Formats: sequence, structure tokens, C-alpha cells
Amino acid sequence: MGATVGFRLGGMLSFYVAAEDYIYGARIEDAAPGDETRTQNDVQIAVGFGFPVGR
Repeated sequence: MGATVGFRLGGMLSFYVAAEDYIYGARIEDAAPGDETRTQNDVQIAVGFGFPVGR
């Protein structure tokens, strides 16, 4: 799941912020009772400037 927000800073320049969350689930076979499943979240955040190419 993810989201991106961008803002124009004039005619040729924009600024953006993006965030993505990768959610993984794992089942552990040799775990103690109550510890059979685990969830891992990897969050990636990006910021940057953009400009149009080929216009």
C-alpha cells in the first residue's frame, strides 16, 4: 500500500513526497504456543523534485 503527494512549484518544477508500506506475514512452525505468526512492515519514504521531460 502506498501514497504520493505532489505540489507544483512553478511551470517547470514540482516537489513530491511518497510513502509505501510493504507488509509481510510469516508462519513459524517450531515456535512456542502463541508465537506461530509474525508480521513485518517495511516502510519506504521518498522525497524529490521533478521536472517534465520531452514537452
